[in-house]
Amino acid sequence: MPRSISDFQYITNQEEPIELFETVTELVALGVDWIQLRAKNASEEERREMAFELRSICTIHNAKLIINDDVQLAKLAGADGVHLGKLDMDLKEARSILGDGFIIGATANTYEDVVRLDPYADYIGLGPLRRTKTKKQLSPILGFEGVRSVMKNYAIDGLETPVVVVGGVTSEDIVDLLRYNINGVAVSSFLGMTSDKKNVIEAFKSSLFQANKTKENGIIENS
Repeated sequence: MPRSISDFQYITNQEEPIELFETVTELVALGVDWIQLRAKNASEEERREMAFELRSICTIHNAKLIINDDVQLAKLAGADGVHLGKLDMDLKEARSILGDGFIIGATANTYEDVVRLDPYADYIGLGPLRRTKTKKQLSPILGFEGVRSVMKNYAIDGLETPVVVVGGVTSEDIVDLLRYNINGVAVSSFLGMTSDKKNVIEAFKSSLFQANKTKENGIIENS
């Protein structure tokens, strides 16, 4: 049985701890219920501080905390789970360390990635949809046609692992993306760097609600 995965996820991109804590505090207060801590340039000590502080912030607001890449830190901080990139720890090894109580997400760029990860991941981050400044080393851009192609094969093969699209996603993309039977989206700089977070969140959630209603009515493109 697939785990319940938030359809609107936030991936952090702040370098300074104070800025990170302020941003996440604001976002969870506005209803964002899934935070992924991604701090590639931080030291081990800084990441640990970030993880423990975000654990406290997320707990207060009943939001899930996912740690990017670092299985041991996810366990130490009592996070809800970990997200592993294509060059990170094997998912089976991560599961043996974390046990069944943790969420394990994984990154995919091709349908072959999805098939490989499907038996072991609780959700799959598929992307990038378009070019983004968040990552310096991007996998090939999928675009809408790439997402459609992956999800067409996903449907044909009857896969069930929730798929979240990442990489440059905007609220205007939601209706088209959910037609391909994805489960949600993850955003980073588009939300984290805006000065109008409340309206951006409302735009995403409204689009997700409307698109999900369309899915419930059976209007899904698999061809």
